[in-house]
Formats: sequence, structure tokens, C-alpha cells
Amino acid sequence: MANVDRPNGFTPVGTINGGPWTGKVRQYVTDGGEALFKGDAVAIDADGKVRPANAAEDVLGVMVGVIPTGGLQSGDFLTTGNLGAEEHPGYAPAGSSTAVLVAVGPDIIYAVQDDASGSAAADEFADLNLNMELTPTTGSTTTGRSAHELSRTSKNTVTAQFRVIGYDSAPDNDATADNAVYHVIINEHTLNEGAGS
Repeated sequence: MANVDRPNGFTPVGTINGGPWTGKVRQYVTDGGEALFKGDAVAIDADGKVRPANAAEDVLGVMVGVIPTGGLQSGDFLTTGNLGAEEHPGYAPAGSSTAVLVAVGPDIIYAVQDDASGSAAADEFADLNLNMELTPTTGSTTTGRSAHELSRTSKNTVTAQFRVIGYDSAPDNDATADNAVYHVIINEHTLNEGAGS
């Protein structure tokens, strides 16, 4: 059966210890250089601001929401309000600094589609414990959803951004076909690096 080509970026679906993801997030501010969409893998720069991650760099987490103007209180992690949520619901537009919510737990499992490059898995176990890089693609300004995917051609046993731990169990997800939905954890996580930035 063919899978539907419907990239949605990364969606938290649980934790590595078998528990549910309970929605724990941290607040950050975008650098405003590029739009950031719900489901985008996120990188953090030396100035503490976040942006969409690129392939082959450490990943801080996944953007899961935008903070409304005035939504952050004094004493929170950051106190910069959103400058664009009303005009662009669901995503942080380019050109303005926007407060966003990022799921940063290194133990979070995400569901994410592959980009149909390279060869599909031989069976539902073939890609387990392999690593893959990100295919960063700009999301939808209509839906606010990410278009980030996994690069199937990057599957390997050496270090890469994401570790495959399984496949989504939805009945319409065929692990042996293009656009399969994988379950992954962040392998190259910013918070697990020894050096700060």
C-alpha cells in the first residue's frame, strides 16, 4: 500500500521510557531570520535565540506552539512577547522576534515522515537503531505546520541527528513504502553536548 505524502514535521508521541509526552516545554524567542513552523526541528544560536535547524547540526528540540502577545510573565524563562501571532496563527513569521514553545526533552519520541529519497526499508525492523539527518523544508503559512522530514538517503550507523526507534503503528503507514512515518529520538541533542554555546 502506498503512503500518503503528507509531511507534518515532528510530532511528540511519547517518551523513551514508555510514558506519554505530557506537554512539558520551554519558552524561547526566534531570531526572526526565517519563519518557524509547528513541528520544525529547532537549533539554538549563541545569542540564545532559536531558528529552524539545518541538516547535520545539533537539535535543541521541536517547536510545538507560539505564545500570544503578552503571554509570558516576568520571571518566566524568557520575557519577550510574541510580535506576530495574531496575523500568523500557529507559526512564527520571518522578520520579527516571536516567543515560541519548544519541546526540549532528550527522551521525547517524535513521529516524522521520510522524504522518499533513497531506498525504503525491507521490512518494519530494517531501519531500527539507524541514524538519519533532517530534510529541512519550509512549512505552510496557511496551516502553520512544518514540512520537515527525515532524509532516507542519510540512513547510517554513524552519528546523525535522529535515531530510529520504530514506525508509527497507524494502519495506513507502510514501513516498506515511500513517505513512511518513523518514530525517532533526537540523537545529536544540544543539551547532551559537553560544551556550551
